[in-house]
Amino acid sequence: MAHLLGSQACLESLKQDVTDIQTTIMDLLSRAGSVRSPSWKYPDKISSELDIGELLERYSYSNDDDHCKLSHIILFELLIDRLVLLLQGMAQYCDQLLMSCDGRPASGKILGSSMSVGLVAKKFWNKLVHVQQTTQQLQFERKTKNKTMSKMEDTITDLRDEVKLFKEALNKNSSVVKGKIQGQSASKTSVKFILSPSEELSLESPTPSQDLSLAMEDVVNAKTLQDCSTQTYETAFIPCEACARTQQNLVEVGTMVIKVCESQGLPSSLAKQRKLLRRSLMAAADVSRWTAEQNQDLGRINDHLDNLYAQINPLEEKLRKSKQTCVNLEKQIEDLEKQVSNEHSNTQKKEEEFNVNLGRVVAEKDKLISDTEKMNSDLAKGKEVLQDMENSKLLSELDKESKEVARLLLVESEVQELKVVLDEVQAKLKNTTLELDKTQARNKNVERHKKALQSKHDALLKRVDELDTECEQLREHVIEAEGEKDELKGVTKDLEAEKNKLSMELESKQKLLEELQKEKEQLLHGVEEFETKTRQLEAQLKESQEKLQLVVEFPSIDAKQSSQPDHTATFNGDSPSEAEVAQDMERQVMANNIRILTLEEQNEKLRKSIAYLMNVHENITKKKVEEPVVLWKANNEEERGQRHVGARPFLEDTSTDKWPVSAIGDRQWLQPDISVSHALQPRPPEKPRTQCAKTRAKSSRLTDKRESVALSAKLAASDKYAPNVLGSNSERVSQITKWRPSPVPTEDVTMLKGGGGHASPASTLYTPVDVFLCSSCDKMYNTQKDLEIHKSFCYGRSKKRGLSLEEKRTRLLELFFEKKDFFLLKELEKIAPKEKGITSMSVKEVLQSLVDDNLVDTDKIGTSIYFWAYPSKAMHTRQQKLQQLTTQIAECEKKIASTTEKLEQANSGREKSDERDAILKELAQKETSYTELEKELERYRECDPEVLENMKKETLMAKDGANRWTDNVFTIKSWCVKKFGLEEKMIDQNFGIPEDFDYLE
Repeated sequence: MAHLLGSQACLESLKQDVTDIQTTIMDLLSRAGSVRSPSWKYPDKISSELDIGELLERYSYSNDDDHCKLSHIILFELLIDRLVLLLQGMAQYCDQLLMSCDGRPASGKILGSSMSVGLVAKKFWNKLVHVQQTTQQLQFERKTKNKTMSKMEDTITDLRDEVKLFKEALNKNSSVVKGKIQGQSASKTSVKFILSPSEELSLESPTPSQDLSLAMEDVVNAKTLQDCSTQTYETAFIPCEACARTQQNLVEVGTMVIKVCESQGLPSSLAKQRKLLRRSLMAAADVSRWTAEQNQDLGRINDHLDNLYAQINPLEEKLRKSKQTCVNLEKQIEDLEKQVSNEHSNTQKKEEEFNVNLGRVVAEKDKLISDTEKMNSDLAKGKEVLQDMENSKLLSELDKESKEVARLLLVESEVQELKVVLDEVQAKLKNTTLELDKTQARNKNVERHKKALQSKHDALLKRVDELDTECEQLREHVIEAEGEKDELKGVTKDLEAEKNKLSMELESKQKLLEELQKEKEQLLHGVEEFETKTRQLEAQLKESQEKLQLVVEFPSIDAKQSSQPDHTATFNGDSPSEAEVAQDMERQVMANNIRILTLEEQNEKLRKSIAYLMNVHENITKKKVEEPVVLWKANNEEERGQRHVGARPFLEDTSTDKWPVSAIGDRQWLQPDISVSHALQPRPPEKPRTQCAKTRAKSSRLTDKRESVALSAKLAASDKYAPNVLGSNSERVSQITKWRPSPVPTEDVTMLKGGGGHASPASTLYTPVDVFLCSSCDKMYNTQKDLEIHKSFCYGRSKKRGLSLEEKRTRLLELFFEKKDFFLLKELEKIAPKEKGITSMSVKEVLQSLVDDNLVDTDKIGTSIYFWAYPSKAMHTRQQKLQQLTTQIAECEKKIASTTEKLEQANSGREKSDERDAILKELAQKETSYTELEKELERYRECDPEVLENMKKETLMAKDGANRWTDNVFTIKSWCVKKFGLEEKMIDQNFGIPEDFDYLE
């Protein structure tokens, strides 16, 4: 359907449909009255007041495709608008049918609210359903009325026959009928007698307001009577005709009053009374009540009329005033029209004066043009004279200069062409590199074979080394060639070489400074680590002191029972509470756990010392250490004990030469008759302590020194060879920081720089063991070879300093070159942390950077992505880049040489002279005069008639464009109002549209 948008046939059919619907709407409005509701298409206008003819002319077919498409859409919307108006008019017509209004409704109807198409259709359907229901109800009522009318006619004929019989009986007897025929029961139906005008009775009724009725049974009984007396007014069968007529007129007047009250919106009491009225004639009380209610309604109407007159009188005065203002405004309009005519005549005069001035300006312009032509001719003559006066030398120099300028231009053009060629070559290089990468990726199936790659591994490594050497040789040759070229160039090139050397020296110095800064940072980092270690050791010291203090404060239960009496303990003179007792018990449990752990450790050491001493007794012969001890063996201490039988333990008490804790723990030899001194044992697992245990006041029983002394004595007595760990507080602190010397004289031991030690010449029982430390990770080895092997794969302390991005890239490339295999990302994330120390989280980022730099190849096979890299590819790429760079350098040098030659040739004939300067000054003066004349011409160009015509055309075009855009703005506003239900004022305020925004005329 998109190809039909904007077609001529569619537009014509839509216009015909709109016109047909408009004719039906006009016919409907002539019957139902005007429908004052906002338009669906233009919500700011009333739908019945739209000028459809003008809209159809505006949005008709034209040669512009965009206009045709826009008119197609707008005609569709206009058709919907007319259909909505048709539904609204039909709904109003249905309302009039339901209200049974014969006349046309008032034209000043209140403007209705804007509704959507669905609401209008729903409202119209509800009205149609209501009309159908009312028609059905009227048909039913009509049928029932016809039935009742037929019944009434039958009864009337019967009654007329009976009246004739009564007349005959009256004529015969000529006596007045007396009595009153009363109704025998409430269920009997009373019938109102209706007589024709010819059949009248001359009966006088004393009470005309009385309701006379005749029962059907009485009428039947009256037929049988043959001899009756004359009938009176009281016993009459029908009421007085005057009473019936007066009551009927009274009821009609009351209905008129009720209608007036309803039309004016007033409450009516007669309406309530009419509901209570029966179909028979009213009694006297009913008539009096009716008249009273009617008088009340008439009073209300009178008051309402008074209010209306009170409102109408000021309105009439306002009307008179408005008429007077209209007359005044008409006079003002006439005055304004006169002023407009005067201004029009003035503008015509001004236009004539402007045309005269324009002619003058044109004449002046012509004069100026002629003057300029004369000046140009004079200048030309002057130039000819100057040229004649000038010498042939000047002419030759000018020719040479022009040639040199042309040469310079040619040289510049050639330089630009060379730049373009360079850019093209670089683009080609990029394309070739991309093609090479693609071809290498395509050859992945051949490179997958692991066996062939492993066999070629050694050869490729050798080839890589050879190529590296060749590359270095080539670089040396290139440097030598560049040096020769530099020598040929001359003094300037020598200066440039010196400058380059100085820059290189500066760079080297900067590199040295950077290295020194890095070393400084490393040293600072080491100092910080040392400080952190010292803090950790201090914290461990504090914890051990706290444990010892806790053990002293809470001795064992046996010592407590022996030292304390049986009476109940007191806490600061008072009896302790249950919470304090529970806290003391918890701390007692913690102290007991610490004692248990220390005793278990001491027992293990004692068992080892006993076994060691037993071996010493068995092996009396003394042996020297023959081989270096391997540090990572599990039975290191046992072998050391077997080798060094009978060696005395050595412990240091001096402050200058002290062993580290680890060395002291490893280098202890015992003798059976000497007590052993141990360092502070590792801390047992702690239980959480409450803060109040540290800060609360201690009782006398907790801080008793005698208990601590008794406890330490008991622990010392339990094992002869155990150290006195639980002594006094001062001894305990000194034991943590120092080693207790043994009573036996120790051997002279000194510390070496490498970490090993050697015995004094007096002792021949021990040979020194050299220990080699790694500076980066603090690992110890017995041989220099083991240390060098370790350094080949040592990456330092990963906890202290993380790897940089370049280090990670090099290590990951080394992994690829070592493995020479294809890897997935998950495999690399598992292998790289173990073998190269790269964290698994950063493997993906490093790998992506290598792929971006074309150092690692990748390809997707199925659902998995594989990565690989080989050293041969890196070597080939480097060789190709070297060749390309060398060729580019040679080409650039050739181009530089050619351009310098051309510049020298161009500058050869351009020496400065007085004659040349004078000629250049004259040329500059003439050029300035020429530019001034051109500026004057530009000033008077606005008065040119051609320019004015062009300005008029441009103004017309701008006016059409402005009108087009205003039309677009109005369509957009109507669409926004229709789509979002906004008001025009809100849109104007939000988008800054002024109130006087309209089409240009």
